[in-house]
Amino acid sequence: MKRFGKLGILLAVLIVLAAMPAVANTSTYLITVTSGLTGTQGLGFALVAGDDLPGNNSVFLSGFNFYGGSGPDVGTDSCFGGCSGNLSSAVSLTENGSFVSLFTQNFDPLYFSMFVTLTNNAPNDGNPSPTPAEFQMFLCTADFSSCYGSNQVTGALVTVDLTGGPLSFNTYGDGTVGVRASLAPEPGSIVLLSSGLLGGLAGLWRRHSHK
Repeated sequence: MKRFGKLGILLAVLIVLAAMPAVANTSTYLITVTSGLTGTQGLGFALVAGDDLPGNNSVFLSGFNFYGGSGPDVGTDSCFGGCSGNLSSAVSLTENGSFVSLFTQNFDPLYFSMFVTLTNNAPNDGNPSPTPAEFQMFLCTADFSSCYGSNQVTGALVTVDLTGGPLSFNTYGDGTVGVRASLAPEPGSIVLLSSGLLGGLAGLWRRHSHK
């Protein structure tokens, strides 16, 4: 019974550790956009810092999947502020002291999906009361004169609050464009939890076998 008690305690500790939040508030979402649009459109991502101090917030977009259309090679990507990458591989946005980091690129979509990893370390940017930072995603006409499925206040299809506490995630859509976001588990966390659990069980099994 004592052995089973130790096993139960180990499992309980592992479960509690798995449930504890990480030091940095990082979340990964799978975002799927259904548009049915034809012809060249514009896709944009913005990290609005809200102040001119270097911040610790960052956004990493990866795993782009384009279904139909001609994909991300219709137009040249454009970066302003702390952004890099392209739709063929990955895009990064960071707070580097600019008011906004902005990435835009034209493409020909039907519908598409991507992984968006958001890291919120605010307000650890040296500002005791920073202006709220926000991540925004736009799907617009090729010249970005108007955007689809947008919220009337922000003009963005997707917005994420990056300041303090849990990440606040919002999506907007209309009859032309639909967007769906789901929280995606981080592969590293799953591997770490699994290896810890298996290692603990293996250790208990060895101790039991040697007695």
